[in-house]
Amino acid sequence: MMTSVPTAPDLAVVRRHVGAVGAARVSPNGEVIRAELPPGVHAETFSIMAATMVGASATAALELHRAPPRCVVSQSADATIVVLRTGPTELLALVFDTRIDLAAVLEAVEHPAGADGAA
Repeated sequence: MMTSVPTAPDLAVVRRHVGAVGAARVSPNGEVIRAELPPGVHAETFSIMAATMVGASATAALELHRAPPRCVVSQSADATIVVLRTGPTELLALVFDTRIDLAAVLEAVEHPAGADGAA
């Protein structure tokens, strides 16, 4: 099942709602659909690498005869990147300053405040 997220104009709402410092909507081949990333981050490079993370994970899963992943998470000492499949032609990449509660982020992405007019 694909994650349901708001349309591209609501990227800022999703980013604020989940507490991400940056976000990008990316095609599966790495093209930037829309990006709101920290200053100095090249949207094209970030988007290509986010799509590569998902592609590599999907290939590994298929080699194990498993379904492709719903999301891919990369954590370091000072950042977390989460890339989610949001449809057959789109990924959502989120950047956080610190470690996160992944379940809470997934819930927030699926039900962002303000996306339907609710607070």
